[in-house]
Amino acid sequence: LTSDSSELATATLSERDVQRIARRVERMRGLSFKRPARPVFMDRAEAVELMRETTRSEYPDRERRIDEEGLKLLGLLGTDVDLAEVTTRVGAEQVLGFYDDRSGRLVVIRDTDAPRSLLELTLAHELVHALEDQRFGLDLPEGVPDDSVLAESALAEGTATALMVDYADRY
Repeated sequence: LTSDSSELATATLSERDVQRIARRVERMRGLSFKRPARPVFMDRAEAVELMRETTRSEYPDRERRIDEEGLKLLGLLGTDVDLAEVTTRVGAEQVLGFYDDRSGRLVVIRDTDAPRSLLELTLAHELVHALEDQRFGLDLPEGVPDDSVLAESALAEGTATALMVDYADRY
């Protein structure tokens, strides 16, 4: 995605924009929202803190330490690596938005250098998660997943990513 500097300075989405994007997502996915999705736009620091809080409440320290030790014993994680620190760092650096299936909260990170087109694509992707959760119910547990959780997560991410790519091509 490319944009000029004027787009970077004014990257924002209005309520009207959100409704338009949601209608497009509904048409493209062939499903309708049962209730409107209400995205929250946050700066990166706010979103990372919310992700930390959500992870702490859904993935207790005891369970995380057990998973961390198992990954270290398998040689999949270095002995000096802290799993909580790594997951927080990845979220802080690479996440553009997220949908929390437990609370139904949809967050789009509004970075000062993110072009409007990237905000729109991120919102479309996360709206697919919200739409599919309303229609089918998503309940993806935190922590180190088993095969069934990986499969369900891959399906959810796959449909959201495929629609996002189609959305980018179309709009």
